[in-house]
Amino acid sequence: MLQNIEVKDDKKFKVYTIMKIIKNLFFTAIIGLGLTITNQGIAGQVSISGTVTKVNNNAITIETIKAETIPKGSRVDLFFEISEGSKIEIGQWKVSGRGKGVIFASPVDMIGPPQKGMTAKISYSEKKNRVQVTGQDHYNAPPISQNDAIQEKKQFVDNTQQYVDKVRKIVGDLRKNSKKYSTDKIQTLERQIVQNVKKAVAGDNAEAYYLLALLHEDGVGEISRDSKKMVENLIKSAKKGYGQAQYILGDMYKSGDEVVKDKKKAVYWLKKAAGQGHQDAKMELQLMEPEIRGKEPEGQLLGIPFPEKSAKEYATAGDRFYHKKNYKSAFKEYEQCARMGHSGCQLMLGSLYNDGLGIVKDLNKARELYEKSARKNNSNAIYNLGVLYMNGSGVKKDMAKAHELFLKSANLGYPEAQFNLGATYYNGMGVKKDKSTALKWFRKAADQNIPKALYVVGQAYESGWGTPKNMSKAKEYYKKAAELGDKAAIKKLNSQ
Repeated sequence: MLQNIEVKDDKKFKVYTIMKIIKNLFFTAIIGLGLTITNQGIAGQVSISGTVTKVNNNAITIETIKAETIPKGSRVDLFFEISEGSKIEIGQWKVSGRGKGVIFASPVDMIGPPQKGMTAKISYSEKKNRVQVTGQDHYNAPPISQNDAIQEKKQFVDNTQQYVDKVRKIVGDLRKNSKKYSTDKIQTLERQIVQNVKKAVAGDNAEAYYLLALLHEDGVGEISRDSKKMVENLIKSAKKGYGQAQYILGDMYKSGDEVVKDKKKAVYWLKKAAGQGHQDAKMELQLMEPEIRGKEPEGQLLGIPFPEKSAKEYATAGDRFYHKKNYKSAFKEYEQCARMGHSGCQLMLGSLYNDGLGIVKDLNKARELYEKSARKNNSNAIYNLGVLYMNGSGVKKDMAKAHELFLKSANLGYPEAQFNLGATYYNGMGVKKDKSTALKWFRKAADQNIPKALYVVGQAYESGWGTPKNMSKAKEYYKKAAELGDKAAIKKLNSQ
């Protein structure tokens, strides 16, 4: 008979969601806080354009007309052009010197790293400022200087960001100590995470909206599981410039996960994230390059060289090395196509990390890769995630979560998930015991010639659990299982 598996107290803590927060808290893209400095020109104000020709430790050289007439201290706004008519502000510099046909500028309020080819707008003198904070206008009298406005902005950012920083600290603590903490301690820390995320959201913090979206994805503490609110907060974060949110949103529109599939919106948000240096977004765009090339140069998108091989070619090479047990070479091939968004390669790369083949074993990386593949409805990846939660490998053991993942994978037709789902119903692991439902899923796995499932269905007919006894049918299933090499079935037939 199937053996019951001991299930210990899982402390009911959503480690799945918290681990995703750990992964994403260290993404250092642009954080837009809904606080902008809007400039209103004064009479005689002069501004001209230029192009960045050199970058040295964030100091830049700009080629521009009338360089010799531009005074030191003049403001320089830098932009990254994504496509015609679409650009992202990278930050503000100030003129520190002049040369023949060029000016030199040092950073003042740098949001993102400068790059060659970026567009610069040079203003000869400072402007009056209107500082807009979360929808409220504040006019200063007398008018504040540009530097004062920048300091006010930074102070507001620091005050809001402190709550996100507290979340980082709490999550780091949980990552190290969750196994030894009591249920009460974990629940207290869980409440603190929720409280600090809410405070940061109240300050209109872009990253906080993203964290709130993660909390809504699975439900943590008083934050309910709500896919609609998850998407709403993800959109808010993306609109405010948070790169990881832009990438996830673009990926969702590409796959149709939780939103209506929309190629234009997918490209829009992936370009936004790629413009901030998000490598996964760049790879997703490369994968879509043939569909959206348009006016882009052949074989190139956003100035990124197109891969030497297609994702399918990398996957085929990886499979060839894997079957030859050359795991290091397989890892290199799978890594390339995994970066291009190939769900099968993400699955295989996760498996190599999971088993420590060709690379040092890393269960966190395995889980992250399984999650990426699972978002594309890869049934095997979803099943593998379920196994991690069932065994507590790299995550806290959570049979309810494991059951949920096995159910999703089983409904997609994955036979191993169908068998494990049957086992969860049979043993009452993460779900109420139900032998009839257990047998239903064991049969589905048996229909796909899973030997252990055939044997278990044979047991059911022999013993009469979940179905009336029928020794003839029992022998039929035992015979099929034995033919496929199931040792228990072979032993059973030899003893009769």
